[in-house]
Amino acid sequence: MSPPATPLPTPEAVLALAHAALLDQLDRDDPAHARRQLLVRLEQTLGEPVHLEPATVARAAVADDGRLWLPLRRLDRDLGSLVLGPGRAEPPVAVAQALWPVTEALAALLLREGDPSGQGDGDAGQAFSGSRTQLLRAALRGAGTFVWEWHVPSDRLGDIGEGFAQLGYAAAPERRTQDDWNALIHPDDREANHEAYLRHARGESAFYEHVYRAKAADGQWRWQHERGRIVEWTPEGEPLRMVGTQVDVTERRRTDALASEATARLGKIAAHVPGALFQFEWLDGGVASFSYISERCTALLGVTPEQLRLDALAMLRRVHPDQRSQVLASMEHSARTLAPWAFEFDVRRRDGVDRRIRGAATPQAEAAGRVLWHGYLDDVTEARALAHAEQNRRLAETANRTKTEFLSRMSHELRTPLTA
Repeated sequence: MSPPATPLPTPEAVLALAHAALLDQLDRDDPAHARRQLLVRLEQTLGEPVHLEPATVARAAVADDGRLWLPLRRLDRDLGSLVLGPGRAEPPVAVAQALWPVTEALAALLLREGDPSGQGDGDAGQAFSGSRTQLLRAALRGAGTFVWEWHVPSDRLGDIGEGFAQLGYAAAPERRTQDDWNALIHPDDREANHEAYLRHARGESAFYEHVYRAKAADGQWRWQHERGRIVEWTPEGEPLRMVGTQVDVTERRRTDALASEATARLGKIAAHVPGALFQFEWLDGGVASFSYISERCTALLGVTPEQLRLDALAMLRRVHPDQRSQVLASMEHSARTLAPWAFEFDVRRRDGVDRRIRGAATPQAEAAGRVLWHGYLDDVTEARALAHAEQNRRLAETANRTKTEFLSRMSHELRTPLTA
């Protein structure tokens, strides 16, 4: 069993990576620098090495050495591949979908460079002609994101028509100022949004970033995730020009809220269950992780749910050393045959207390060799002690009964005279 890979970053974190790289390009007009910075930030976020290869794969796929290749394409051109280290727990398609904003940004930057392989192909640069804003728009097209530019002294917003269209308005106001856009922001969010901008303008943050509600044409409030940076200053040191990106995250927030509510409901139910409920994943290659385990695991195993979600081996380390290989063998058999898993094992909690744990789970096969178990862990220490005591009591009763019968027979024999 290999240690679980670092989970994929959240959609917000992935968008932030893409936005930061493209804002770097707007600021410096140096796509090679923006590309290098994006790869560095991606490595830091994933916790694993990443690099670019000039060869392009047809689709996201895992190579023989376990590395994951993600294709980079723009304007019908193959621009190479983003290669991640081995050991990713998620299916290739899921990784490709999660990192789509980053791969789009990389492809746009490579095309802007003109030659991803470094051999000098001037036509590639011509293939992506247009303004820097067009670069951003192309890189984020289809993700519900638009690019804006703000001339601060005049309060003029460029490309704000896309933002109004995203909210369902037929047209943007004629003046197209920041005040026009602020009129759409929920009154409870305006002050915090302006303060986020001021923190950036004062140099307290590298970017302006805020999530707020904006009123759509149908009267509903839509959540917007906005991120930007001041790229030009006046000779007096005042903000002159600011560029940024904005994405509608309403559905994502709704989905997250529903998932949080479902998890909270399950947690309340699980709190009244003596044992621990869990969902356990095992991928082809032995990578394992707990996608869910209830709070009762802390009392059972001496390990918190968060620790187990980050490191599934934390539970195995609590198992008695003589039984670890048996636990693994039982899981491997269940994964291979899809037979129900049932096993009892001893654990030593962090407080030094030894407990007897019974586990039971039902497996189901998923895509890409993944096996998913839904199961239950229960402390049977007292039950086993009672069963052992009951067994000893019955043995003692049997021994006493046998002894009594033997003495009774001997007494009878002694009282009965021998006959010839």
